[in-house]
Order: sequence, then structure tokens, then C-alpha cells
Amino acid sequence: VMGFLDIFKNKKQKSPTRDFTDIDSNEKALKLFNEKTLEKLYLMPLAYGGSDSSINIVYVPAGVILQKTIIDGKVNQLLDQNLKINYASSPEYKGKSFIPSRIIVSITGESTMEEIIEIW
Repeated sequence: VMGFLDIFKNKKQKSPTRDFTDIDSNEKALKLFNEKTLEKLYLMPLAYGGSDSSINIVYVPAGVILQKTIIDGKVNQLLDQNLKINYASSPEYKGKSFIPSRIIVSITGESTMEEIIEIW
């Protein structure tokens, strides 16, 4: 019999990250997006001149956009200092999956930075 406190212990355990190996087409990724399982992330933010096109969009689980927003906030601080920087946001994939396993954001120029968002 599970005690009252055991219920809370189990809720604190981190659920395993979903494996997106089976999402091997854009259609499957869009289906999960339409079901609100995945969110649309712009590799190059629209504010930095990124386009609202498929070449600039990846679909990611909830929480990833927040991580990217925090990183882009650090980039904004560099821009506020009038530093000349280059911004790159590159997805990496596992197998044939259309869902990136991680995203690497790199800043080069008068300041350098690399941030990695692990997704699955």
C-alpha cells in the first residue's frame, strides 16, 4: 500500500525524456505540433531577421523554447553593448528523426559564447 508521502515522492521523479526516433517525417512532426505535443521554434529569431519559413523552423517539446529564449536574452545583452557578433543556431539530429536531439547556439565575433540545449 502506498502511503500519502509516497505519492509525493513519485511525483518528484523526473519522467523519462521521450524518444522521437519514430518522428521521421515533417508530416509526423506537424501532426504532433497540431496536437500541441510539440512547439514551433525559430532557429534564427524573427527579431534578428529570421524568416517564418520551414528552413528556420524546428519542432520541439515544451520547455525548449524557454531555454532558447533565455539564451537569446544573453545575446540581446551583447547586442545592447554594441558588440559586433555573429549568431548561429544549429540543430543536431539522431537517426532519421525530424525532431532535433539538441540545438547549439554559437556566438562569435567581439564576444564568444556557445550554449547547448539538450532535447532528447
